[in-house]
Formats: sequence, structure tokens, C-alpha cells
Amino acid sequence: MISGSTTLIAHIGYPTETFKAPLIYNPYFEKARIDAAVVPMGVKAGDYRDFLKSIFRLTNIRGALITMPHKGDYRRIARRVQHRRQGGRVLQRYPAKS
Repeated sequence: MISGSTTLIAHIGYPTETFKAPLIYNPYFEKARIDAAVVPMGVKAGDYRDFLKSIFRLTNIRGALITMPHKGDYRRIARRVQHRRQGGRVLQRYPAKS
């Protein structure tokens, strides 16, 4: 059950109807008594950059799963960022494939 202390993991993409991660992770979190939830968030390509900047201002966000159509944008952003602190969270990039 989602409460005021639940931490969120955004599942960002568009369209959201095919997302499987919430169906996998949320039952596990509940069974393991982890107060977290994966939440599908439908974000169209034109809104992605602004949305990504704003979502990490939330105090209860722990991370994001980023899927199509944003994987290419994420890779371009990640190539420019080794480590970036935002509100206690770290975005760490792994070496890009050559």
C-alpha cells in the first residue's frame, strides 16, 4: 500500500500500457515489506528533458527506469555525466559502448 513514507521509482516512457516493471517489482516490494513502488509515468518525447529535471526535485523519489522512446536521450545525457548529485541521489553512468 502506498503511504506518505513510500519511496517512488518512476517508470518513464510512452506509451505506458506495455510496462511490465510495476507488475514485477511492486509485488516483490510488498512481499519483502519494502515501502517502495514503481509508478508508470507517461511522458512524451517533447516533454522528457523538462520532466526528468523536475521529477528529481521530489523528496520521495529514489530513481527511475527509463524506457522507449527516451533511451536514446538518456544515453546522450549520461555520456556527459559521470556522477551527479541531486538531493542525495547519484546518477552514475556506465561506460558507453563504442
